Amino acid sequence: MKRIANGIFVALGFLCVALGAVGTVVPILPTVPFLLGAAICFTRGSERFHRWFSRTGLYRRHLQSFMERRAMTRRQKAWALGMMTAMMVLLAVLVPRLEVRLLAAAVIALNYWLFAAKIRTISREEAERFRKEAEAAGGEEKATDGE
Repeated sequence: MKRIANGIFVALGFLCVALGAVGTVVPILPTVPFLLGAAICFTRGSERFHRWFSRTGLYRRHLQSFMERRAMTRRQKAWALGMMTAMMVLLAVLVPRLEVRLLAAAVIALNYWLFAAKIRTISREEAERFRKEAEAAGGEEKATDGE
C-alpha cells in the first residue's frame, strides 16, 4: 500500500512540475503554488525525485529561498500574491454563488496575511547569495557522491 501511495505522490509531483513549468510562460497560470505542491509531493513520495527536483532551475529560481529560509524577494511575493488573487477573483466571477465569493475572499485575505506575517522579505542580492551558497553546497555534495 505504501508503494502505491508513494507512486501517487510522485505522479502528482510530476503533474505539479509540468503545470508550474507552463505557469512560467503562461501568465494566467500560477507557478509557485504548483512548484510548492511538487516539492511536497516529492518529499512524501520519493527521496530520489525530491533530490532531483531540488536541483532543477525551476526549484532554484522560484522556491529555494522560500523552502530553505521561509523568505522570498518582494518581486516573488508580489507575483505569487498577484497570481493567487487573480485566480480567486476569476473563480468568484465564474461561479456567481455567494459561498464561493466568500470563500475566495477568505482565501485572498489568508494569503496576504500569511505572506506578510510568516514569509520574510529578502533583497534580490540576499536571494542570489542564498542561491550561490546552495549551488556551492550542491557541488560539494556531488563531489562526495563519488566517494
